[in-house]
Amino acid sequence: AGFASSLDIESSDDSQFSIFLEQLQQDDAVTLKGAVHTLRHDRRPFLLTVTTFDLSRTYSVRGDSVVAAASGAAVLLVSDRTVEAARVERLSTDAARMHALLDALLIPVWLRDEHQQLKYVNQAYRDAVDADDSLAADQLPEISVGTGLQSAKALAERAASQAVPPKVNGNMSSWGAPVILLS
Repeated sequence: AGFASSLDIESSDDSQFSIFLEQLQQDDAVTLKGAVHTLRHDRRPFLLTVTTFDLSRTYSVRGDSVVAAASGAAVLLVSDRTVEAARVERLSTDAARMHALLDALLIPVWLRDEHQQLKYVNQAYRDAVDADDSLAADQLPEISVGTGLQSAKALAERAASQAVPPKVNGNMSSWGAPVILLS
């Protein structure tokens, strides 16, 4: 009743479904109508996210079939996801800003996923390993504590040439590579 009343719909027949479709963005309405058609004829369930034409509401629509004797009925479960969608959008915007800030740093920064694979690297990391921008983070060579003298030397020279010496904390630089003092 809550969802239906928010759209001024009192019953759940096909004419009311048409009214709901009219409230949606055109592409979403076409997609939902096709999914419901497939549900009714092939009993193929679906889960879609749709948005109203004025962008004021976002709904999650789950379609499933209920078999009663020889006939089947299509059931749509509709949930208002407007608040969650706004949160996801805000988090995406925050993540994009954070990536821009990290790319502006002159020191390599990277993030790993739960499998310890590189998930994100900033531009300084790409520069440090001479990687092309088209490569995904998980395809890049590692900057690690176990790098050989040649790689560590190249990193030190690169940092020195950019006039941004790494901060030293014990025997580790700020990006986690060993500090090797060359005389």
